[in-house]
Amino acid sequence: MIEIFISTLPLFAASYLSCLLSASVLAISGFVLVGKKQEFLGASMSQASMLGIGIVVIFDWINAQYLTYVTSILLACLTSFWVYNKSGNSYASSVTAYLFIFFSAAVMVMIAMSPHGMEEVKVLSSASLIGSSWSEVYWMTAMNIFVITLFWRYRRQIFLYLVDPQFLSTCRINFNRFNYGVALLLGIVIGTCLKVSGFLFTFGYLILPVLCAKNLSNRYFRIPWLAVIIAVIFGMLGINFSIIFDLPPGATCVLLLSLAVPITITIRNILKA
Repeated sequence: MIEIFISTLPLFAASYLSCLLSASVLAISGFVLVGKKQEFLGASMSQASMLGIGIVVIFDWINAQYLTYVTSILLACLTSFWVYNKSGNSYASSVTAYLFIFFSAAVMVMIAMSPHGMEEVKVLSSASLIGSSWSEVYWMTAMNIFVITLFWRYRRQIFLYLVDPQFLSTCRINFNRFNYGVALLLGIVIGTCLKVSGFLFTFGYLILPVLCAKNLSNRYFRIPWLAVIIAVIFGMLGINFSIIFDLPPGATCVLLLSLAVPITITIRNILKA
């Protein structure tokens, strides 16, 4: 297994690193979504990012790499702003579901209008992860450093934001600014990772590592860091299995991580017993 992995490094090193870096930053970002019980928002933001890429495709700007990043991130941020603005309302979940349905339909219709559009949708949906460039690796590395540093610096405020948001005001923290700051960061992370790793990988690694970590740890402060470790480990396993059995890397990574969720539930039940 190791020999096969090493032999493919010269060709796919950038793709492998993009996979692991995306897994890491998505896992720690997904901790906020799971903590707020807004898991489906991740899917809506991912679909919004696909629509942003679809806009670039339909206007035949397919070679404008940086423009696809801009539109992908912009629509993901706008989606998160809208939902977080409605977070105090009883119909916030309905807004999230509406946006997911709207963006999903809009993506398919818009992309179908472009002669090479359906192939682009297929690539973004299947999460192939093949073809990443070194510029994407550098950008993902910088984003990992920034997000993890920010999370560590404001970890107490983030935990308080998730557990008891009303208490933030007593700590002289503006809740609305903090809320929109979280929404902005989630939009940047999801918009970037969608372009790099596709819808399936982005949504899967936002949610599944945190679910596994919650099953393995009772300490709230350890869950995000454990989620990052789990995401990177299963990212590496998925890459190796995809090489050995000639499978799509992104889908393989998500499938293995999906199988890990019931295993961690079993481990949790055994430890409780």
